[in-house]
Amino acid sequence: MQGESNASTIAIFADTRMRHEALAVPRATVYVHAGQWSATRAWNETLRFLDWFKALPGMKVLVRGPRDACSSQECNIRDACAARGVVYLENERATVAGLTFWGGPWVDEEPVPKLGSVLVPVPDRVDVLVTHGAPRTEPAPPPTHRDRAAVSLLAEVIAKRPRLHVFARGRRGAGEWGAAPDTTRYVGASLWRPLFGLRPPFVEHMHPK
Repeated sequence: MQGESNASTIAIFADTRMRHEALAVPRATVYVHAGQWSATRAWNETLRFLDWFKALPGMKVLVRGPRDACSSQECNIRDACAARGVVYLENERATVAGLTFWGGPWVDEEPVPKLGSVLVPVPDRVDVLVTHGAPRTEPAPPPTHRDRAAVSLLAEVIAKRPRLHVFARGRRGAGEWGAAPDTTRYVGASLWRPLFGLRPPFVEHMHPK
């Protein structure tokens, strides 16, 4: 997905863990965060992150990871996002900049009830799939919840063939791969590097179909 003048620019990140204010964020049409913005699950961290996210000069799409779950009654991530013009996706679809996004947590840790099911099927005709958990080709023996979710997610991606799949981090770590025509391009968007600070956001360019 090489950039062209009339393509939408998508800036992609995940696993910022309250270090987001140190990022050099490129200018983009759409900003996508694939979860794990919080460091401690505190609600005030989510609000601080959302205020920063809101200020970016484009449209915003967000899914959350297990560290972003808040058990307090005051936590309402959907309302907080709506108040800031952020598109929050939890197993649902939205059209942003002429592109069809579908987002869900697909958590790769033990289930978090507030995140909903990790096994919700991905719909057809999706341009950009955003999940926190990553796909995986083969489960490690004995299979765990994490393995089953990752293998199920890969099966959904192969069956539905979104043009771009954004997630946090898989076994291959962070990076971009799978650019062959008519196949899904993958972006492992984790920016977290404990010893070296955050890496720069990933950038993709995409035309609406």
